[in-house]
Amino acid sequence: MPAQALLFGYALAALATAGANVGTPAPAEPQRVDTQQTITLPCLSVRVSNSVSVAVSEPLLQRYVAARPTGPGPREAYDQDRMARIWGDRAEALLRLDTDATDRHGCRSLPREHIADAQYLLGHVLQAGQAMVTVDGRGRPEAAIIITGENGCETRPMAIQSYRLENGTPFFHLVTCVV
Repeated sequence: MPAQALLFGYALAALATAGANVGTPAPAEPQRVDTQQTITLPCLSVRVSNSVSVAVSEPLLQRYVAARPTGPGPREAYDQDRMARIWGDRAEALLRLDTDATDRHGCRSLPREHIADAQYLLGHVLQAGQAMVTVDGRGRPEAAIIITGENGCETRPMAIQSYRLENGTPFFHLVTCVV
């Protein structure tokens, strides 16, 4: 019986050691993204954390809506245009949001809770350098942000993309996949 217990202990240790690197892919390399230093009016500003806002010009959102494919097409075309459809729908949802509040730049202002799935479009425009990031109490917009993320859900049940100020302060996170 003691030999079986010892063998079982070795088996557990081998499984634990073998599994240590399985299912934990390395995070993607951090990406530094230059952000907009000015914003074209009219614009929409989303308060993404206690002190950070992300502003996007409404003409940019309108371009996403205009680029959205219309009407049914062959399945292959639908698959190719899927993201354009999604970005266009989310941009339209942002444009339809009604608020009387404005930020210091003259943008319509909303809290993150009001934008639902359109927060993924916000992440997309941040990654493309098409948004302005401002921090309360600072006189000018942030010059750049750092984006880090995990490499998908191939080996884990969930992945997250994180957006940080250059000083390392996190201000926005998105769940990018869930299994």
